[in-house]
Amino acid sequence: MSSSTRARLSLALILALVALAASALFSTAGAATLTVHLSEAIPDFPNGITFRLQADVSEPVTRVELRYFPDGVPVINVARPQTRTGTHVDVTHTVDLLLDYLPPAVDVRYYWQLTLASGESVRTPEQRLFYMDEQHDWKSLQDGIVTLYYYAGNQSFAQQALDITVRAIERFDRAFGVTTEGPIRVVMYANDRDFRAALPVGSDDWVGGFAEPDLGLIVVAIQPGDTGEVARMLSHEVVHVVMAQATANPYNAPPPWLNEGIASYYQEVPDDRFAPVIQRAAREGRLDTVRALNSAFPADPAAAILAYAESESIARFIIEEKGTDAMADLINVFREGVSYDEAVQRALGISLDELDQEWKAWLGYPGDA
Repeated sequence: MSSSTRARLSLALILALVALAASALFSTAGAATLTVHLSEAIPDFPNGITFRLQADVSEPVTRVELRYFPDGVPVINVARPQTRTGTHVDVTHTVDLLLDYLPPAVDVRYYWQLTLASGESVRTPEQRLFYMDEQHDWKSLQDGIVTLYYYAGNQSFAQQALDITVRAIERFDRAFGVTTEGPIRVVMYANDRDFRAALPVGSDDWVGGFAEPDLGLIVVAIQPGDTGEVARMLSHEVVHVVMAQATANPYNAPPPWLNEGIASYYQEVPDDRFAPVIQRAAREGRLDTVRALNSAFPADPAAAILAYAESESIARFIIEEKGTDAMADLINVFREGVSYDEAVQRALGISLDELDQEWKAWLGYPGDA
């Protein structure tokens, strides 16, 4: 099933519905009553969101708190704008999203909590804002749990991108016996210039796409008509979202080599840079250890490509030499929040250092690892 919408019209509708909350009367378990005349959120992507509240309360207000959070994230952000003590509240607060980054296509949930002179608290109803890059005329397609947003290229190409994303999820679920839940959103920019506006300040120049697993979100830059890149990138990035769901726990996440390695292994179009890069590094005796790849990958483009190539190779070694069931066991054990060493020992029956040795022997690595 697929449908086309325009995100800008959806945003206008949301803001209109927010405005209709005006003059609503709310009472709490205590004696105080809260009358909301205006509660709105105005986005200015990527700079921030301005929240405003106009309300009357039956008792003097001593403190006003704005509480907001992206849908899917359990941590609530709290802002305490200055306001005059009294029964009338007219307060505006702008959240600087250049500092407190939010990507596009995120639902932001928010409400205001007012503390009264009596010590009682009252709050406005929770509202929702669709935070999106307003510089483009977005369209959307949906298939099951996946919604794709795009503004350039024809619908046929967008449908292909959506199909690739859905297919990658289904392939991963079948291979490792997991069930991916939604929603998952894909934001597809048409060029790198537009895409840069969606990145956090200070992002590496080589980044061409990213996933925010907690938000169920993928943001990529793909030129319309580039079928190879859409197959490579979307089948890669969606695996990060699926992996995060499959291993969700409050204590530990899979290491970068496993996360990036399995995403690279399951790309529909392999990255043709990986093979020559890892072959050369192996010949020259300068492969990283698996333990070193537990850490974040380097910012240097050449070093980063090597780290990705090594990670793909490690994942390939586990799947092709030890079996898909062994990889499934490794994914599943991370759901228990164990350490990297314990996960490898329990799932593969070898230590992390032994995995490093076996992988490099499989490659014919001449080093002493």
